[in-house]
Amino acid sequence: MDTTVASISAQRHVTRLTNLTLLRQFVVLCCLLILCAFSFADARGTYNASINLSSKVSSDKVDFALDLKADGNATFKIKRNGRFTIDRDATETYGDWITFLESPKSVSLTGSWDENDDKIKIRFSRVSSSEDSDNRNINMDLYKDQNGYRVDSWDESFFANTDKPRFVIKRGNSGNDLLAGLAIIAGGALIINEINKGGSGSGTEYTFKSRGSGTGRFDSGDRDKLDEVRVELKRDNNGTVSFKGDYDIEIRGTWRKSGSGYNLRVSEIKVDGRRSRAWGNVYVNRDYDRDRARSVGANVNVDRSEGWRSLSLDFRTDRD
Repeated sequence: MDTTVASISAQRHVTRLTNLTLLRQFVVLCCLLILCAFSFADARGTYNASINLSSKVSSDKVDFALDLKADGNATFKIKRNGRFTIDRDATETYGDWITFLESPKSVSLTGSWDENDDKIKIRFSRVSSSEDSDNRNINMDLYKDQNGYRVDSWDESFFANTDKPRFVIKRGNSGNDLLAGLAIIAGGALIINEINKGGSGSGTEYTFKSRGSGTGRFDSGDRDKLDEVRVELKRDNNGTVSFKGDYDIEIRGTWRKSGSGYNLRVSEIKVDGRRSRAWGNVYVNRDYDRDRARSVGANVNVDRSEGWRSLSLDFRTDRD
């Protein structure tokens, strides 16, 4: 009798463990599907578009290439085909960008980008060609289309009445397939971890503090000499990256793994005690370079003027 009772009790215990394991697998599978969905929605990649200009300016089209990097940097390249005839009417119609192509064949705008739902905000801070270079503050907002993005609005002082292009993703260059593959691998690892250990979702994912050297460059012309960085990324995906220097800078946001490090999507910045809503990206490289140092870079924009509207930071740690 005792043996039968013990057997039934053992069977019930095994059943409970099996059900618990299946429940954990189901929860993690749901998380995996969400992760895959986010990976397919990621906007990083290279997008192409082209437009035709007035026959008085050019008999050929102009090609656009928009490159959105995982570290938050953005490059917009404009390339002309054939000859250009540039006069006052052409400049008033198409904007300042066309003047950069009077002799060179291409011009590039560089800055930072941020994604919010189906919209992308891009803030360019520099325009350069093989013959000229200039600091600018140029905005471009895109919205999600079927196979890419359309320009919703852009800086009319630079683009004037230029036809707003529709960007289509360059096949094989979006990084989404890779992200999906990584999501599946990560999900498998999570399932194994859940079965063996269970997960808490709390604690710290990655943290380090180091002395080093770097510079913060404000679009107002001010510079901040940096000598220390602290990175703290929580498992709930909230993160803080702080710099000490002439001005203390604290940047908050949500992080995700990217390449050999982490990308922090900025939501808030505090400079010398003044807190502001912000957008942009901070990239933290976990790998050491040949000198046993690590790097942290950032591009941040604020909603309202604090005497500045954009900030770029580059920091390199001392050798470990």
